[in-house]
Amino acid sequence: MEIDLKTPELQKSELNVVFMIGRLNPPTPGHMAAIETVLRISREKEGVARVFISSKQNDLTKIPEYNFLTKDKKDKPKKTRKKLITESTTKKIGMYVKDARAENPLSATQKKKFLIDMVMNRQFSPDWTAGEWSKDELEKVFVISDECKGLYKAFGCAHSVQKIDENHLDDPNKLTYVLGKEIDIIEAEMRGSNCVNDEEEPRFSKYNCLYLERTAEGTNPEAYSGSKIRLLVGCESPNIYEFIKAYEGYLTIEQSEELFNDMRQGLCIVDSDESKPKRNRTAKLGGKKPKYTKKNNKQK
Repeated sequence: MEIDLKTPELQKSELNVVFMIGRLNPPTPGHMAAIETVLRISREKEGVARVFISSKQNDLTKIPEYNFLTKDKKDKPKKTRKKLITESTTKKIGMYVKDARAENPLSATQKKKFLIDMVMNRQFSPDWTAGEWSKDELEKVFVISDECKGLYKAFGCAHSVQKIDENHLDDPNKLTYVLGKEIDIIEAEMRGSNCVNDEEEPRFSKYNCLYLERTAEGTNPEAYSGSKIRLLVGCESPNIYEFIKAYEGYLTIEQSEELFNDMRQGLCIVDSDESKPKRNRTAKLGGKKPKYTKKNNKQK
């Protein structure tokens, strides 16, 4: 049945929805810059903020045996295993940090937990621009749902937020899609096709897109991409001290340690003596020395 937009009972929604979609594995300070933008604009428009979190996670039974992550695309170990490997090995094997088999160490629930922690900590910073947010509000902002899994479904979920009741229709003109400016040309064209200022035919609907510049270089927290963070966790010499420094102002030391260990658990790293953190290079962080704990993956 066709809907007659002139019918008095039906009207387009006046609700502004500001949203982003992300794998966020792991959540980084760079992601937080985009999330802060979503939260700020939603408050300015007196609307609703939504961050749709991907549920994809590593299948630990299919990750090949390896000791550390690398920047080399040629490092693609082929041997897979039917159970987790926890024994030390004398042969050191590297795997490319962006290998699809190991680039999602955290579950959606873990990501949501750390994202909320980061906002709760970050909003006390003097340069925070998005106002105050309670934990209950943030529980609604960060969405984990099979109904919103994947780009197409996430767009549909953004539309559905506007339908406050059966008498209201969604209005794409009041949807703002926040996304990072993609460096890869093909990926950029695909993302841009959904923006009102792009001439390409949309894959879904047209949205008001807000592109954010990516900070690719430097040592400031926002410069750490997901792959850079994974290298700190799973490289040949894991560096928990630089890891904690990367999240300074976003996570407490204890929260950073928890994230570090959760990621190693999800990456299924095989530890050798040389791949353990170098404790003689302790960074002084508030006078407290971070601890490193290895979770036991051994299955009976």
